[in-house]
Amino acid sequence: MLIATRFAFVAIVASGILAIPALGEVKTFKSPLTPKAPYSGATRAGNLIFVGGIIGLESNGKKLVPGGITAEAKAAFNHVITMVKRAGGKRSDIAKCTVLLSDIDYFPDMNEVFTSYFPASPPTRSTIVVPAIPMNAAIEVECTAIL
Repeated sequence: MLIATRFAFVAIVASGILAIPALGEVKTFKSPLTPKAPYSGATRAGNLIFVGGIIGLESNGKKLVPGGITAEAKAAFNHVITMVKRAGGKRSDIAKCTVLLSDIDYFPDMNEVFTSYFPASPPTRSTIVVPAIPMNAAIEVECTAIL
């Protein structure tokens, strides 16, 4: 049985009650690349930071960076880190990444970029191949950080 409130979750298990501390204040942060988007680029809830799906956009946010998967991956991970910092965290706080790829053949190049951004103690990661990503991007990345 799971009892959920806006700021806390309590799971009742056979051995007793397992409580996850209240998340506290929820703050949202717009992405500088997509300031008019109908969603937040990142959300901080207590000591958790959630960074929404990010593709490899140029600094004006209007089109993808040129250069294919490697350039798009670098731009996406740079922006993920920017959003984590905006919300009060740092790169080493990133605990989980989900990576969407539009082609399985992009996996080795994405993996190389990922390794360059997280050379020691990398966050856990899920990689999913999907039929399409907005703007025909090769990659989309979302991450969760724990402060």
